[in-house]
Amino acid sequence: MTLEQALSQPELTPMETWTVAAACSVARPQHSLLSQAARMLSHEQMHSARTAAKMMSMTNILFRFRDLVGKEEYSQLPARLNLSGRRTHGGDEKAFELACIAVSALNGCQTCLRHHEGKARELGLSPESILAAVRLAAVLQAN
Repeated sequence: MTLEQALSQPELTPMETWTVAAACSVARPQHSLLSQAARMLSHEQMHSARTAAKMMSMTNILFRFRDLVGKEEYSQLPARLNLSGRRTHGGDEKAFELACIAVSALNGCQTCLRHHEGKARELGLSPESILAAVRLAAVLQAN
């Protein structure tokens, strides 16, 4: 799949596509489509994409550590990460969850992927839409 094809998948709305692309670009700046995404999204939706990327960058590291070490005692300790952006990102909830999934896929965090996939399904997103967001992240990473 080419980048052009990944950016025009029928399973995603243009707003969802560009939110995912923006979040992936924040998470992986070497593959940046930020300037193009900024032209396609409202200020609020860009803020939402940036928030998703930053939150996932923090949580992915912590939860991957917990998963990889595999000791229950770390799961009992508080995360103490600022996750207030979850409530204050100001963008579309479905697009936010898709962005969280895409960045978590890039970062390989099983715990975050499971959590946000469940949230996305609760919001009514289809498996096809969720996979399209992950596919977009994969293509962006490869380009």
